[in-house]
Amino acid sequence: IIGTVGSDEKIETAKSNGCDYVINYSRENFAEKVKEITNGVGVSVVYDGVGKKTFDYSIECLKVRGVMVSFGNASGPLDPCNVTKSLAPKGLYLTRPSIAHYTSTREELDEAASKVFEMFIAKKFTLKIFKKYSLSEIVKAHQDLEDRKILGPAVIIPESTLTSISDIWSLRALVEMCISLIKNMIDMIIDKQHEPKIT
Repeated sequence: IIGTVGSDEKIETAKSNGCDYVINYSRENFAEKVKEITNGVGVSVVYDGVGKKTFDYSIECLKVRGVMVSFGNASGPLDPCNVTKSLAPKGLYLTRPSIAHYTSTREELDEAASKVFEMFIAKKFTLKIFKKYSLSEIVKAHQDLEDRKILGPAVIIPESTLTSISDIWSLRALVEMCISLIKNMIDMIIDKQHEPKIT
C-alpha cells in the first residue's frame, strides 16, 4: 500500500494505518515515486480524495487496465476528463463513487453499517478521535479544517446545558443556518451532476 500525504506531520499517521510507503505529494512528484517503487509497472488502483491537484498524477501512477477511483475535491473540483488523453493510452477505468451510490436502499445501508461495525469489532481498523471541539469552538474547528490541521476524525460536542432563553434561540439560529447550508450544498451537487464532466 502506497499512501500520499500533504504534509510531513501526517506521515506517521499514514504508516500507523497500514501504508508500506508514504509520499508527501507537496514535496515530491508522487507519480515518479510510485513508478520507482513498482519498478515502472504502476499500481492496480488509485483512490484519490484530493481532486484537481492530483488527478493527472494519479492517472500516471496506474498500470495498464488500472482503476482510478476519484472520490473527493479537497484541492478543488476536477477539470473535465479528456478520455483520449487520460484513459485510452493504458485502457484505464475511471469511476466517481459516493456513499449514496452504495446505500440507496435501507437494505444496502444496513448491510454497509453492519460490515463497518463487524470490521471495527474484529479490529480490522482502529478509530481514534483526533480532536474534540465544544460547540462554542465551531469557528475554530472550521478554521483548523481549512488550514489542514486536523489529522483524523474530529467531533463537535454540544454544550452540556443551555443557560438562558437567548442561548436556546442562538442554538436554533445555528441549526437553521446549518440546514440552509446543507440544502444549498445539495442543490449545488444536483446542478453539478447535470453538467457533462467527460469529453
